Amino acid sequence: MTKLARQNGELINKKNEHGISVLQIARMYQQREVVKALLDAGADDPEGAGAKFVAGTSVRDAKQDGTAFHTVMLAGASFQNVNLAQATFENVNMCNAVLFNINLSNTVIDWCSIDGMRIMGVEVKPLIEAELARRNASKSG
Repeated sequence: MTKLARQNGELINKKNEHGISVLQIARMYQQREVVKALLDAGADDPEGAGAKFVAGTSVRDAKQDGTAFHTVMLAGASFQNVNLAQATFENVNMCNAVLFNINLSNTVIDWCSIDGMRIMGVEVKPLIEAELARRNASKSG
């Protein structure tokens, strides 16, 4: 990887068509060695998420049904095969998070900032604003 970074340094910060960086993809697939190699090669690491991931621990096959979590810091964490059905969240910061293969059926989201949020590369806020304007226009008319 170091040789590749020397040959073409742009590759270590490359993003896919959805804006997900190589470093984020390596974290998503829990590839600590790849994340470390990317960081060693100088990859951009916003808020130190990659470094936190490399230094972090692994939790596998844990069953925490019904557990209450309060003031838990998970910056730079990677989650795979997580079931959050019927879970509730309050005051959650997911700024710059990458979510892949997510089931949000019947999910209620209230009091949410979605500036810059993209789903499959499509910015969400303008779509929601257009729908709200359409609904307001149909009420008025």
